[in-house]
Amino acid sequence: MPHFYLHVRSTDGLATDPEGADFRDLEAVRKEARKGMRSLVADALFSGKELLVRSVEITDDQGNALGQVTLAAAISGVIPVDDAFVHEVREAQAQGAY
Repeated sequence: MPHFYLHVRSTDGLATDPEGADFRDLEAVRKEARKGMRSLVADALFSGKELLVRSVEITDDQGNALGQVTLAAAISGVIPVDDAFVHEVREAQAQGAY
């Protein structure tokens, strides 16, 4: 099985994955990254703490970048992230609701 690394990019920088893991293929890695990101979103919602993670960057065992899973991609299909949603969030921020 191929070996992949999932590096976490946050507002603080990049946290590298020192061990990696074996996955069937790149799609399986992406699925795991989306699942992990959704778990982090759920934790942030329940705790009320700011979510600092922005993406998971996927590399192979040679360090070659194979893709990334962004926060928006991870929640797509679960939480609607469209222009109307972004507009609502910005309005709420402007009114001090955040």
